[in-house]
Amino acid sequence: MIFSVFQYLKALADPVGRFRTLGVPRVVPAGSFRTGNDAVVFRVVSEGRTMMLKCYLRSPQMIEARCACSQRTPLTAYCRWLDRELTIDDDAGGTTEVGVTVGEWIEGRTLADEILDVVVERDAERLARLSAEFDRLALALLGQEWAHGDLKPENIVCSPNGMRLIDIDSIYTPELAGLTTTQLGTEGYRHPSRTESDFDRHLDDYPIALISTTLAALALDYDLYRRNDRGDGVLIDPSEAVAGMSAIVAEIERLFARAGDAAHTVILNSLLTPTHHIEGLHEALLQAVEGVPDADNLELAPRGGRWGYTDTQSRWVIQPVYRSAFDFREGYAAVQLGDVWQYIDRHARQKMICAEASAIKSVRNGRARLLIDGEWVEREIDEN
Repeated sequence: MIFSVFQYLKALADPVGRFRTLGVPRVVPAGSFRTGNDAVVFRVVSEGRTMMLKCYLRSPQMIEARCACSQRTPLTAYCRWLDRELTIDDDAGGTTEVGVTVGEWIEGRTLADEILDVVVERDAERLARLSAEFDRLALALLGQEWAHGDLKPENIVCSPNGMRLIDIDSIYTPELAGLTTTQLGTEGYRHPSRTESDFDRHLDDYPIALISTTLAALALDYDLYRRNDRGDGVLIDPSEAVAGMSAIVAEIERLFARAGDAAHTVILNSLLTPTHHIEGLHEALLQAVEGVPDADNLELAPRGGRWGYTDTQSRWVIQPVYRSAFDFREGYAAVQLGDVWQYIDRHARQKMICAEASAIKSVRNGRARLLIDGEWVEREIDEN
């Protein structure tokens, strides 16, 4: 059965006697609401408590299991399903009892609103903080057995206690394994190959990579938003990215190369993956959030046509993202990130960028060796 926003607005305008257990909820501010494709959401106060009240335009799928998942994690807003809770007027002149979701109202603004404001204000420092905060949220989310299923900036609230997820109607949980879903997530943020059968804990991989890449890039150049916004804060078209035909992906790769941001380069490159499951995303985010841990005897190693560094047990310490690389000498390694040569330390931190060099060699006697305009020159390592 399909219901309308008008039916819910009419019920909430005069709520006395319409709710089975919630008393008389009042919309605050009066008449305000937020709509999506499948529901209308109200901020209500009942018996002194502020709550989220979600009323559905179409019958929700597997909602009880999804609400139960929200009750087990601090990453999402807590909510519960109340069957036959609200009485609304139907088109035949009678009434119908419908179920609603009620739960925690998180004070704050959506990440989408925050991004737009700081881009307009040209606040690169705030963008960098949003980027780091989202990466921490994403790392925590990837460590779960469940997935949100419709991850996008509009479904992330920036609260005083950190970022929280809202809108749990597309959640995957282990209890739902083997089922299919018609809720495929928002087109601009999902992998283009995702189908109803793709219903597992990796649903958030692609939107995580997309949002992480976008925020890190905006922190380096907030004008990317003005030049590339496709609507709703989408800068990168997933179909173009997967096909390897995205001009902005190439532009962002150059930005990351000049900044020496290897971790986000790995995440950016993962947008080309042919499936919604991204291998190595957790490790790349871990490097972005926590940096590279101490490790002795780093060994240069290849994977997928790129170079990185492993420890003595062949575990990746510095992710394989460099087009060319040399062994560490005197605490530095000469590497090529994108088209930019640079020197990094054992924590993959850029210590000297060599944008004008067409080639470089390993450090010798504490000095960089650069090929510039066809001649080899030596310079002191300038740790910018």
